[in-house]
Amino acid sequence: MITSIVSVFLVVFTVLLLSSKISDGPCPVIQGASSVGAQATPNQIELIESIVSELTTNGLMEAGRLYETPSLDVSPQGPEGLFPAAKVDRMVQVLDEIRQRAAA
Repeated sequence: MITSIVSVFLVVFTVLLLSSKISDGPCPVIQGASSVGAQATPNQIELIESIVSELTTNGLMEAGRLYETPSLDVSPQGPEGLFPAAKVDRMVQVLDEIRQRAAA
């Protein structure tokens, strides 16, 4: 059960980070990146890897951990320093959904 939850989480975060919509405006996924050929920054990847590591180790992660070490080591401003607010909100939603499903 936990393995499938982590797999779903990985898919969601991959889509959040690496998908892009071709348009003339800024990429809605990665703050400050061009919409064509948008790539995750090393710090964004490091944050996501730390989330995946915690999920793999513990099976779930409280959203508040995004504002603690090791996340703050990557971005002292928290995830908002790396992603647009809407993407951070979605990360929190996904983490909450994983926690709720694990408790069910």
